[in-house]
Amino acid sequence: MAHGAIDIEAMVQVSFACPPGVAAGIAAKARLRRHAARATLLWQGERATEMFLMLAGEAHALVISANGQELPLHIHRPGDMFGECGVLLGEAADASVVAACESATANFGSGDFVVLVETHACVGLALSRRLIARQASMTRRLTEQSILSATGRICAELARQARAGGGQIAPVPVLSDLARQLQTSRETVSRTLSDLKRRGIVRQDGDALIVVAARMLDDLVV
Repeated sequence: MAHGAIDIEAMVQVSFACPPGVAAGIAAKARLRRHAARATLLWQGERATEMFLMLAGEAHALVISANGQELPLHIHRPGDMFGECGVLLGEAADASVVAACESATANFGSGDFVVLVETHACVGLALSRRLIARQASMTRRLTEQSILSATGRICAELARQARAGGGQIAPVPVLSDLARQLQTSRETVSRTLSDLKRRGIVRQDGDALIVVAARMLDDLVV
């Protein structure tokens, strides 16, 4: 795997915003798991018996229809958690989670994680914040799907990623992944990016996409 040694305790401390002593106790309950690119971490329709905390890499939550069509729901990055339906509700997962690249997770057994939530307020608070953020993201995407053009959705997503990355997006988004996420075609994404580069709104610098004119990019969100 590309990721070297991973300090689970340090990641737990950051993810749950807890003191070092508490982080050590939480980390002691975790099992480090490494996942190859395109490996399925959680299957849609199956009940998770572990809670996953992303440590490195990226994983995509996908709803897969009966005819094999994939609908992207979320992108899980370091600090994100999933598996809550099985662990906290005893229900089957509503989506599969697939590693987008070589990734690593800290896995907590369902019983251990419930005890951690009951014992440490920081764990329950961190989980609540991430679930609220995930719900807000889904609501925003549904709204944008209804009121924005495909070009507007692409520009909105690029603007969000650039703000999160301090004005740049690294690595450069994979066109097919971005198209699937925004429910449009790869050709539309490619055409929009080419137009943004031609107009000097964004430029590519190595493996990063730099937003040069953020205000102009925002103006295209229509």
